[in-house]
Amino acid sequence: MSFTRIKSQLHPLQQGLKLLADKYAVTLPTDWHLSHSLQSPATTRMLMLPGWAVCDQLSPSSDIHPLLPWQEERRFVELRQIVQQGTIEHVSMWRSRWLVPDGTLTLPQAIYREAGICQWVLDSPATSVFATIRGTSAANVILRLENGVTCGIEIGRAPADAPATVDRHEIIAQRGVASDQVVDCEVRPSSIYVMTDSAAKTYTDVDHELFGLNEQQAAIVRTAFTALKTLDAFTADRTIHEQLAHLTALAIESDRSQQRLDVLTIGGVV
Repeated sequence: MSFTRIKSQLHPLQQGLKLLADKYAVTLPTDWHLSHSLQSPATTRMLMLPGWAVCDQLSPSSDIHPLLPWQEERRFVELRQIVQQGTIEHVSMWRSRWLVPDGTLTLPQAIYREAGICQWVLDSPATSVFATIRGTSAANVILRLENGVTCGIEIGRAPADAPATVDRHEIIAQRGVASDQVVDCEVRPSSIYVMTDSAAKTYTDVDHELFGLNEQQAAIVRTAFTALKTLDAFTADRTIHEQLAHLTALAIESDRSQQRLDVLTIGGVV
């Protein structure tokens, strides 16, 4: 599948990438573009975008480079370190709950993201998947990882007027529990609250350099910047994308067949 060429102003993600490149004196290829979807300016030869944007493509064309933004989100980096450093011991379960903001990711794209997060944080690929999906509104996915951990992933679609997004990830171990949210809190508190007659507005800066971007957007920019500094990273990212696209397709097939399905080895790295 080829992406659509468009003529437009510089995309906010591309602006953020240019800002980092200028600040740290890194030369960016002029024909590489960063976006959140399969669209790019007419001058683009190579397109970088989050892997979930092409989750239906096991092997995207060579001019598309899938990125894995969760590897640059601080909360997931910290969870991974907690596991790897033995702060919690003998992990047995992973639980995640995400109400996807309206108009952003589809359910398959959300499954791709959540599966990628749990496999990366726990440093183990999935060996089986069982899923139940309710149209375009909700999905429940259970993964069994190679290291024996069971991952429960709950995904729903938030209504357009939802006051805040629920996005919580929790690791349960024999000794200790870790979460990317404040204890007993489904919705993270914002830095600034502005009360108006119509509604409350909230503001939170999540990156000390990329002001104005939300957490996910900042992670996409950071991931692209890191990859462009070491182009070999694209090869590893592509291998992981193939595994996640395969896993997403299996989740959809599991819902259709109502069976637990084994995951065939594709790439095998997380």
